[in-house]
Amino acid sequence: MSAARLVPRYAALAAACALASGCSLLHPVGPDYHAPAATSATLDAARDKAFSPQSPPGPWWQLYGDPVLDGYVAEALRENRDLRAAATRIEATQSILDQAKAAQLPQTNVDLNGGRQRNWIYGSPVLLVFNAINASIGASYELDLFGRVRRSIESASASVEEQQFAFAATQIRVAASTVGYYVGACQANAAIAAAKRTVQVDQDMLDATQRLARHGATSELDVTRTQALLESNRAQLPALEAQRTAALYALAVMLGRQPDKYPPEAAQCQAPPTLAQPLPVGDGLALLRRRPDIAQAERALATATANIGVATADLYPDISLGASFGFSGSNLSNTFSTTGRTWTLGPVINWTFPNVAVAKAKIRAAGASADLAKTQYDNTVLNALKETGTALDSYARQLDRHAQLRQARDLSRKAFDQATQLHRHGAVPYLDVLTALKSLAQAEQQFVNASGEVAADQVAVFYALGGGWDGAAQRAADLAKAAAESRHDGAPADGADGADGADGAAGSDSAGTASAAARARQPPEAH
Repeated sequence: MSAARLVPRYAALAAACALASGCSLLHPVGPDYHAPAATSATLDAARDKAFSPQSPPGPWWQLYGDPVLDGYVAEALRENRDLRAAATRIEATQSILDQAKAAQLPQTNVDLNGGRQRNWIYGSPVLLVFNAINASIGASYELDLFGRVRRSIESASASVEEQQFAFAATQIRVAASTVGYYVGACQANAAIAAAKRTVQVDQDMLDATQRLARHGATSELDVTRTQALLESNRAQLPALEAQRTAALYALAVMLGRQPDKYPPEAAQCQAPPTLAQPLPVGDGLALLRRRPDIAQAERALATATANIGVATADLYPDISLGASFGFSGSNLSNTFSTTGRTWTLGPVINWTFPNVAVAKAKIRAAGASADLAKTQYDNTVLNALKETGTALDSYARQLDRHAQLRQARDLSRKAFDQATQLHRHGAVPYLDVLTALKSLAQAEQQFVNASGEVAADQVAVFYALGGGWDGAAQRAADLAKAAAESRHDGAPADGADGADGADGAAGSDSAGTASAAARARQPPEAH
């Protein structure tokens, strides 16, 4: 068969392979990925009266009805550095995916060279000196018969999705941490105020005991005991103030500020926000679908499984279809003439058969990585159930303790009122009134501490339930990728600067974070 007839056939084969997007004549080597079977989840603790079967809202912090807190969360989702780093990781994995997809396209090259040569030509008795000019353009296309490119794209796509879920997981953590540190600062202020009231009562009791001792009505032992109790309670204040400072510093960092630039409103907050209504927790199966760390672990398993196929493809030859067209001659006048025209067309086969042991070692390593990813996925599911069950049970028990301490405080207040009335009628000495007041102050201090623990456990419940990740968070992850793709021309991603209303508070702020991260890497003139 003549070369003239072969050229159209090779060209037709190349065109067919291109249209087939990788010449998918053969199924790609390596195992096909199948998502793990759904795990049944029953959260017995969620049956407590402290919870409702309704699903938790996305921006769950809005249930507190605290505009100051809402503003802090919005600022954190916009300025937090961890979220910016998560957006950057989405951009990096998207670039890897783009590279993998580019392998489906023909690779082209242009070659132009010329010079004067001295060489021996077969049939000539002497060395000849001549000019040589060569110009050519070529293209090669990998047929991907064994699926190396397709498995690479599958792996890179799963990696991008993994980082999008990581972005959502970071968003949940940032929102919960912001609320938690705000609660911690408010609780520390409330605890300091309660401790100061107790110290003031101790001081009043010490003054009264000293007066009685001067008149011989009591002993110096009682004075020493009272003074020791005063100093013991006063020693609580430095630790509480340190807790307050630590919470304010941590809150400032969550907001993307320097630690000493904490918001003044949080420093003045006197009571942590709490919810009196039953917490909406939904069902266990919804939990497994809602937590992004589980989805992230599942995508990591998909990536590792696809990498087995990439490694397996090294056992097979790389087959490419190449073609080039050019001109060759000794000067410009004859180089580009009809007689100087050259072309080549044919397959190129590369096969590292002597290094098959290396390929098999890579396959074993990829298989071990997939086994590890499966173990990590299973462990993530189990930890999610453990964390959620623990958080629900702890919150329910804290509510019971909180109710009991409320009753103790109310009874202490009643006892103080009774002691006051008896003292007015001369039935008991003033020291009994101070003792009742001391009991009331201690009961109030315990109740304040319990209120703070209830507030902290509420945050832990919402965090364990994956609260804060919904459609808005997924849109935020998508917008983070879009913002990264548009960074070169400086155009903002669609919706990156817009708000989605109350439901989209998390998404719009996170998108702003991603956009800010992308803009930070632009050259100065692009800002």
